[in-house]
Amino acid sequence: MIIEEDEKPSNEQNEFAKVAMEIIAPTIEKFGFELYKTEIKKYSTNITWKKEKQFVKVSSTSYPTDYPYFYNLILGKASDDNFFETDWNSIALWKFKNEFNPKSTEAEYRFPIGNQVIPSIKKANTELEKYADSFLNGNLDLYYKLLAEQNEDREPYKIITKN
Repeated sequence: MIIEEDEKPSNEQNEFAKVAMEIIAPTIEKFGFELYKTEIKKYSTNITWKKEKQFVKVSSTSYPTDYPYFYNLILGKASDDNFFETDWNSIALWKFKNEFNPKSTEAEYRFPIGNQVIPSIKKANTELEKYADSFLNGNLDLYYKLLAEQNEDREPYKIITKN
C-alpha cells in the first residue's frame, strides 16, 4: 500500500492513537467491544470498536481549519458495517456528561500534544466509564433519550441533483 505524503500520519496523531489504544482499548474491550477499524491520517484519527450493532469511536482532528483542535469519544448504534448513518445515530460522550450535570458546559476534549496526551486520555477514559457505563453494558435507554433530544429539531439531509 502506498501512502501519499499528505496522508502520512503526523507525529501528533500517531502519539494520540498509540496512547488511546493503550488506555481506552482495555476499558472498552472488557465490555465486549472488539476493535473494528483504525484510521490514522495526517490530521485525524478514528478508532472504532464494535459490539453487535453498538460502537464506540475515538475521533480526533488537528486539521488547520478545525482550530482549536479537539477529539471526542462517540457512542452509537449502526445497522450495518458501513456506518453511513453514524452522524444521526451517535452521541458524543460530553452529552452523556452534561446529562448528569445539566449546568455543565462540557464539550469536546482539546486535542492533547506532548506531555498532555496521557493525562487527557486517562481523564476521557475515566469519564467514559463513569458517564457511559449503561451504554457500554448494553442499556441504551439514556442513549436513545439523548439521541432524540439531539435530532429533534435537526433538518434531514437533502440530496441535490442537477436538473
